[in-house]
Amino acid sequence: MTIEQITQLAEKETKKGKTELGNKLIELKSLNCGILECIAYVRVNQNCSLLKAKTIVINSSAWINKKSEFIKHQEEQTLEFLEAAKSNKKMEHQECNLNIRHDLPKVTWDKIHLVYEKMPGWIGFGKDGKGENGIPYWFSYNENEKSIFASVEPSGLHLFANMELNEWIEWKTEIKRVATEILEFKVGEIVEGEVGHEIEWINKTENK
Repeated sequence: MTIEQITQLAEKETKKGKTELGNKLIELKSLNCGILECIAYVRVNQNCSLLKAKTIVINSSAWINKKSEFIKHQEEQTLEFLEAAKSNKKMEHQECNLNIRHDLPKVTWDKIHLVYEKMPGWIGFGKDGKGENGIPYWFSYNENEKSIFASVEPSGLHLFANMELNEWIEWKTEIKRVATEILEFKVGEIVEGEVGHEIEWINKTENK
C-alpha cells in the first residue's frame, strides 16, 4: 500500500486500543507494509505526533526486532543531511571598511583591543600571538580557512574575511554595535550610508 492508501485506511478505521493497534501493525507487516507505512497509519489513527507514532511502532511486537536497525538508519540519514547542509555554506571573500580612522585620538585607539576581544572568534594578534604587525585575527590565522583579520588604512579599519555570507553579515553588524558602545562614536560603513565622513561622537565633551 502507498502512504496515501494507508492514511485513508487509518482515517476510516476507529481509533484502536493498545492491543488492537499492536495486532493491526502485525497485519500491516504481513501485507508487506514497512515501518514508515506503519508509522503513517499510527499517526493518523491515533491522532498523535510523528515522534510518538514512531515510538509506538518501533516498540511494537511487530517491529521491535528492527528497532536498532531503524534507529541507526535514521542517525545515518541525519548525519548525511548535516554534512550536506554544512557543505552548502559557501565560504567567500568578504570585506568592509569601518570609519575607525588612524587619526582618531589616542584615548580612542587605546580602547580598540577591547572591541576586538569582545567579538566572536577572537584569537589574538598575528600568527605567533605576540602582536606580529599588530594584525588582529578571528577564528583562524589561516586565511584559506574561515577567518577574519583587520588592517588599519587611511580610510579606516578594513576588515577582510573568508566566511559564509550570512555569518559575515551577523559578525559585521555586531562589531559595529560593540565598537560604537566602546569607542563612543557611531561606527559604520560610509559606503553604505550608515555614517558620514565626520565622526559622530556620542559624548562630544569627552572626545574633543
